[in-house]
Amino acid sequence: MGELPNYCHILQNLTAVPTMRRVIVYYPFFVDTGRATASQLRPQLMVEGFRQAGYEVEVISGYSADRKRRSRNVRRKIRNGIKYEALYCEFSVMPTLLADRHHLPLRPFFDYHFLAFCKQAGIRIGLFYRDIQWRFPHLRLGGIKGWIARRFYHYDLWQCNRLLDVLFLPSLRMLEYIPFTPKMPVAALPPGVPEVRMDDLHQTMHPNSSRIRILYVGGVSVMYDFTLFLRALQRVERVELTLCCREQEWQKEYPRYKELLTDRIYVVHQSGSEIAKLYQQADYSCVTFKPEGYDLFSIPYKLYESVGYGVPVITHKGCAMAEVVEREGIGYTVEYDEDKLVVLLEQLDPSTIDRERMRQVAENNTWRVRAEQAVQQILNPTR
Repeated sequence: MGELPNYCHILQNLTAVPTMRRVIVYYPFFVDTGRATASQLRPQLMVEGFRQAGYEVEVISGYSADRKRRSRNVRRKIRNGIKYEALYCEFSVMPTLLADRHHLPLRPFFDYHFLAFCKQAGIRIGLFYRDIQWRFPHLRLGGIKGWIARRFYHYDLWQCNRLLDVLFLPSLRMLEYIPFTPKMPVAALPPGVPEVRMDDLHQTMHPNSSRIRILYVGGVSVMYDFTLFLRALQRVERVELTLCCREQEWQKEYPRYKELLTDRIYVVHQSGSEIAKLYQQADYSCVTFKPEGYDLFSIPYKLYESVGYGVPVITHKGCAMAEVVEREGIGYTVEYDEDKLVVLLEQLDPSTIDRERMRQVAENNTWRVRAEQAVQQILNPTR
């Protein structure tokens, strides 16, 4: 008769198998994978960040009919004993009840019924509140439509205060504009750096150039008024600028800028993978706007995009983004003043850029890191 199997050894191996980590990602809106805007990129990159961090991700997104069907499937899994570590949610720029294609609140309660079901099942919930433009009169929609939308925005926030374990904001400065006192802890969860760029950091493409090359990627409307930077640029011959914006927007705004343009300003309309080439040819990038109102607390996607390419950032003091730049040592901050900006531009020296520091900051701020931060904050919130 042969020896009996070593069941103790088998049991030890079984108990050594790690438990699958699962999260629910809930987006009560349609994520358009064909649009390269920050509001559409961030939801996709957070999902990828969770997967890179080793989570099995259950994504519930789309218009309300799609969400209802997918949430029904997740309810069944939870009732059958499937365990989820946390639920991460993001709102769109619209009120949740109006986020369908037709903007009609045909299913006004099921999103929050689902979140309440998850909460009752012991799943902790964190939500990223990305945008609060509706609180600023010069940015929000007017008329009866605007009045109705603001009622629904307040309804979203009332439900948040009832259901969330942690509220995420782009920066903590935004908290003063939230029109209620949060019952839950609040944490900053700024954008991240795609890991694919770790081996594609800045390389000087034109080493014989005697000019400092600055890149601007973004809007040129009144909301992103770029005139101060262009006036300063006119006075500094050693600096050239590549201004990348949407072609349609540039055609509309061109009359405001035409008197400020020089032969050292190159206006382009690149997007997607073409942006990488622009960063690779830049010594610095600028994320510039007047530090007031909405811009005081925003953390633009392009800040960490620039870091991901190893390109230091120039921005203005007095805003949350400047605090990040100064704390991390990833660029320069200057007062919103033409003369002081001229002084800074005249002193820029690409040879002093700390490339290793840029790499370290990029590696510490990937979307994988953001996803891990989100879960840890949901499970162990700190005030």
